[in-house]
Amino acid sequence: NNIHYLWNWHREHPEVKKPKIACRALDWEVWCGLVRSNELIDWVDYPICIADHIKDKLEAEADFKGRLTLIKPGVDLNKWTLSQKKKTAEYKILIPCNEIDWYLKHVIEGLKIFSILTNKGQDKRYKLHVRGKFKEPEYMQLVIRDFVEKAGIKDLVTFDQDFIEDMNAYYEQFDCVLNPTMKEAFSFVTAETAAKGIKQVLNRWYGAERIWNKDWLYLTPDEAVEMIRNEEYDKNLLREYVHKW
Repeated sequence: NNIHYLWNWHREHPEVKKPKIACRALDWEVWCGLVRSNELIDWVDYPICIADHIKDKLEAEADFKGRLTLIKPGVDLNKWTLSQKKKTAEYKILIPCNEIDWYLKHVIEGLKIFSILTNKGQDKRYKLHVRGKFKEPEYMQLVIRDFVEKAGIKDLVTFDQDFIEDMNAYYEQFDCVLNPTMKEAFSFVTAETAAKGIKQVLNRWYGAERIWNKDWLYLTPDEAVEMIRNEEYDKNLLREYVHKW
């Protein structure tokens, strides 16, 4: 949206010298069809994207004349330290998302997976934290909270909405990350928590297998439950994957 505004403004003010423009195509704007104008694309000096599946989509819909650059994102491994958490009787799972109630983050599926895992709340060993904010119209929050109540998991689920100063310390409490999202260009929270060596159980969203280890991906809720119950993994290998990426 910003680049469209700037482009239109510059066309209305041709007397103003154009600076060099670099623009990253955000994945959602790509899927909404906002990067199909070759006139706009030619106006941008350095078009950028961050994932192979986004690059493929862009190049299928417009001619970038070989100028589209893929820049893989990453995280600072000095910031995200290897988890020192020991196994305990309690097993804590994190569902991370910016907007808890945005349908493409698919938190409701994560809650259904957790309900199956705990046999509708009967297995008290497991605890779930959903990290994010409720941002959509009220009904979407109602749907999620209503499910938690009906599924018998209310006393096992915490919604963490407050600002957290030190996310590295916050992540330290978790044994597993469950990410049921249906859309990501990369997923920085996956990189952050995998760098800490926390077990990953990720929905196989479009493009996920071109970024993340296939062993971390599930296709069905039953597969996710099986992956969570299998607690044997090497935290050093998760961190090494992020390092090599």
